[in-house]
Amino acid sequence: MIPTEAKIPRLNASGCPDPTVFEVLKREQRAQFGYRPLAYICSPYSGDVEANVALARRMCAAAVARRSSSGRWCNCS
Repeated sequence: MIPTEAKIPRLNASGCPDPTVFEVLKREQRAQFGYRPLAYICSPYSGDVEANVALARRMCAAAVARRSSSGRWCNCS
């Protein structure tokens, strides 16, 4: 099966759109890996760069901790 980071092609080998195959592959991928939404965390980079990088790291850690504490991404066993 296609890993979650791989893009599912919308076109067949001839270069023509193939929506049926695309939908089937997308459904199979979600069944195998589950739904994984993307989160974009933005932080300023200009000015005090070190403080802004630290802020971005704290925001990312908080987002991961929040998702992990719900048990949906975390396999705590």
